[in-house]
Amino acid sequence: MSAVKRGQQIHRPEQFLAAKSLVDRDGYSIRKAAYETEIPYQTLRDHLNGRYANKVTTFGPRRLLTAEHESSLSNYCKYMSSRGVPLSRLVVKHLARDIIHQQGGGDVVPSDKWLRCYLKRHPELSLRTAHPLQQDRVAVTQDTVDHYFDLLEETLTKLNIIHEPARIFNCDESGFSGRLNPSKKVIVSKGTRCAYQSVVNMSGHITILNAISAIGQTLPPMLIYSQCLPRSYTDGVPDSWVFKSTEKGYITTELFVEWFTKCFIPYVGEKRPVLLILDNHITHLSKSFLDAAKKHKIELLYLPAHSSHILQPQDVGYFHVLKQKVAELAIQVGYLGMKTLPRSLFPKLLVQALNQITGATVATAFKCSGIYPLNKNSVSALLPSSTECDAKKHGSASENHEVDLCDHCGSSKENPLVKMGLVAPELANILLKPPSTVPVKKSKGKRSFTHARSVLSEPEKKTTKHAPVVQKVTVQSTSANDADDTALCIVCMIGSREGYYWIGCDTCDKWYHYECLPNYVQVDVDLSLVTGGVWCCRYCQEE
Repeated sequence: MSAVKRGQQIHRPEQFLAAKSLVDRDGYSIRKAAYETEIPYQTLRDHLNGRYANKVTTFGPRRLLTAEHESSLSNYCKYMSSRGVPLSRLVVKHLARDIIHQQGGGDVVPSDKWLRCYLKRHPELSLRTAHPLQQDRVAVTQDTVDHYFDLLEETLTKLNIIHEPARIFNCDESGFSGRLNPSKKVIVSKGTRCAYQSVVNMSGHITILNAISAIGQTLPPMLIYSQCLPRSYTDGVPDSWVFKSTEKGYITTELFVEWFTKCFIPYVGEKRPVLLILDNHITHLSKSFLDAAKKHKIELLYLPAHSSHILQPQDVGYFHVLKQKVAELAIQVGYLGMKTLPRSLFPKLLVQALNQITGATVATAFKCSGIYPLNKNSVSALLPSSTECDAKKHGSASENHEVDLCDHCGSSKENPLVKMGLVAPELANILLKPPSTVPVKKSKGKRSFTHARSVLSEPEKKTTKHAPVVQKVTVQSTSANDADDTALCIVCMIGSREGYYWIGCDTCDKWYHYECLPNYVQVDVDLSLVTGGVWCCRYCQEE
């Protein structure tokens, strides 16, 4: 490949073929053929003598990376972004520097101009602002998503509501606190370096708990204030809204059950059954809530753990729109001279914000999450499924194949990205696969379902009465089969679970999983085992 200087004349291949024909067929001299075809004599002689054989003429300076290496770097950028580890501009330039150094080009650091030209040559790549994502959410695999959609389709078919969006609901809670910042662009003078905008602050924390349907309906919400309720908070607010207060403004088990009975059941219609999709937050798993749902024929479908950012409609396309509407209205209030939004004024802003959200926007949230219309391909996790893993998709080594191992760490020297065909073999030591996601250790007492779970569609389990333990609390392994197989944990309403231990109350016949108890209760259990004392559950302590 030879570079062409700026202003240099380029001759077409047809001109050289015509000149060669004049020399070979008509007996022209090279100088006369050059004159006839308007090609410089020295250029034509060099071409006829084979000096430029197998060479491609290009414009501009020589490329820092070959086309094959640029393709490998592009594939690597797409692969890393699909694994939740996107590359920044600085990292891409450093990788390009390492590739250039390996090619023998020295320590040349690509410039920002090179990066811009590189992105133009690869339109499949683009610069985007990355949103932070917790590590446990990155660890959600496609297997988990596929299991959820299989259970969703099975539940909708069983309930015969797969074509009835008015009977498919989703509930969730979200908080408002601190500054209300709208993200829309504003008009300023040209050349302004920073566009500032005054914002309105909120005092305290307010949680909104509501439900939406796949047909576009928004049910009356429950607002939970921190500390206490303000004065005149119900002015201009529908009577169907419910207002409560807690110490920090967060949802509790009792308030969730109250919302279910006052804000959900009266407004879902008389047709049954109804499907309610929700996450497995600790306040959504109480026995009183499950009993109320069973009484009113409400089917419950719990989302997999740490997947609400891609599977829950309100998190996908509802709460963000609602908060933007509230922030825009708060800015308008700020123009009147308010620095802090009064807590009594927040419900009025929320009413106007809810009125500005159309039913089509609400229905779009269900469409984006693949619930209605049911679309299993609308959501994809960052980590692939086990059936699409690298070894199975691109072929694994045979059983007799000897794998080259590192002498220091004992790991394989082979780069799986090379076997996948994404990276050139000579770049195997530069473009490396990211480390495997380390599973996040769950704290004791926090319960979450790894896969989706449909509660009321499962066979009903009856709890067998157990004789109370007389002297001390008993800690029994579920694998020892000491407890009855039909026993249910009072907290999670699940029977024997692998790796979980049974706890029996010394006063009543209730059983618990040790891992389902809060930390401070586990301390009491440990003390009773050490001292040989009596441990009573909270129900017996209240009596």
